[in-house]
Amino acid sequence: MDDLPESQREENKPEIVNLKLNFRLPENLPSRYAHHLIAQTTETEVVLMFFEIQTPILMGTDEEQIAQLQALGGINAFCVSKISVPKALFPGMAALMNSTAQGLSSGEGPIAAVKAKL
Repeated sequence: MDDLPESQREENKPEIVNLKLNFRLPENLPSRYAHHLIAQTTETEVVLMFFEIQTPILMGTDEEQIAQLQALGGINAFCVSKISVPKALFPGMAALMNSTAQGLSSGEGPIAAVKAKL
């Protein structure tokens, strides 16, 4: 194909069609609370894992509750969502999250920060 003249290469290019994305959220899509985030990279993607801490139920006096916590040896954090993002798209997504975080710290609120990127 590199042997073709440039005019013929242009003719052989497939036509690009741009379509609008219609984002839809199912009515029954659950929201989960996340206390922790772990990000891992592979050769082709970034994997984001969100965890929710399950706090134990403790009974008794303060001293008894402290003893119960010490006996546990740890508290479970369960993965509530695992999302894989292509490496090429991740920088843009991270920039959007950073913009949202900056908006929260400046007092403009989360909606204004997201609208600024649209």
